Amino acid sequence: MAEVNTYVASRPVHILIVSGLSPEALRAGLRDSVLESAAFLAKAGALREDCVAPFPSVAPTSVATLATGLTPREHGILGRAWYDRLRRRVHKFDPARELAAPAAPTLATRLAEAGLRFLSFGVPVGCGGTGLGVGQSDADNARLTREAIASRGADLTVTLLRDTDDAGHAAGPGFTMPALARADRALGHLLAGYGDPAEAVVQARWIVVGDHGFSPIFVDRPGEAHSHAARPGDLVLGTAAEIVPNGRAAFAYVADAVDREAYAAELSALPCVDQVFWRAGEWVHGRKAALGLRWAAGQGASDARDQCWRTEGDLAVVGMAESGGRLVESAYPDALRRVADLLRAEHAPDLVATAREGYEFTTGRHRGNHGSLTAADSVVPLIAAGFGPLPALTRTADVARLAAAAMDVPELVLSGSC
Repeated sequence: MAEVNTYVASRPVHILIVSGLSPEALRAGLRDSVLESAAFLAKAGALREDCVAPFPSVAPTSVATLATGLTPREHGILGRAWYDRLRRRVHKFDPARELAAPAAPTLATRLAEAGLRFLSFGVPVGCGGTGLGVGQSDADNARLTREAIASRGADLTVTLLRDTDDAGHAAGPGFTMPALARADRALGHLLAGYGDPAEAVVQARWIVVGDHGFSPIFVDRPGEAHSHAARPGDLVLGTAAEIVPNGRAAFAYVADAVDREAYAAELSALPCVDQVFWRAGEWVHGRKAALGLRWAAGQGASDARDQCWRTEGDLAVVGMAESGGRLVESAYPDALRRVADLLRAEHAPDLVATAREGYEFTTGRHRGNHGSLTAADSVVPLIAAGFGPLPALTRTADVARLAAAAMDVPELVLSGSC
């Protein structure tokens, strides 16, 4: 008897998140024929190298956006850690702990409403996943996904592989290829769940995407693992503050009486700090060295994503320039949107600082890290097969939209467009 396909959707969708996958690493692997499965999918579908992660570009925040289709303001996972004023404690993201559900409908919610089944492996419940496989190896999560494919147990699977991220932190962004090759073999294992890769792209739709990129961290002396890290105490500067590091970003929570602008000026003068941002009413403020900028959504110049902004000050703070009534970005992709979204979240920091090239705000033991607004930290590749042409200037939140649209689920609307 022929096998009965029990999927509700006409074609299931499989999303593979390779943590720490950068466009540069993917290009190198494709060029050297190391990533055969990724090359097959890219040829069968489409490849974009300009997909932008949320800010801060750290794994919990980015994975939550990929799994839910929501921004940090909506899903509430602001980083590896943030300060809870009500409880007066730093909340460190714990993959094993279920956090409060986002107020906005997630992708899983939309699927359930449509009668579709969702499974994730390695994605914490707090990030919008099912919690299955959290803490297990990449090989185990690939095996669990393959079993779900074989049993026709889900209309959507989301699988997180973390080895590439671990390698990037330990050795630096230029030394992730062995881990990336293992991720590619895991992808091949999933494709083989349909018999062979050619059949896999006929019977299912596939997405491979990173959650963040990487920047190299300077080390003090060759052979030593202590990098140019700014410890949390280095950012206090005599002001009573709770400093919460998030890789190459740092959150500052200060007393109401503290002058944010004056504190931002002090932070901006530090050699480890690239930019400082804070919010005052409807305006978001930014500072880079002696340069200042403020902006708000509304009638004004439009950017490449057709978002409209009122701006006052020097656009160089966020690496932008105005040309013919359009805002042109360079080093910091979608910066106005990403910073504004973070600073409007519950538990948002009073100020957020980003690290200069080569610096981090964490342990001082990394040779690679991420979290800032730079393209190196924030831009990831996106491979999609079975979806038709990909939109220009994608965000990682668009991954959930692609999946939802493919399964005829009501579109997830990314809030905040002008």
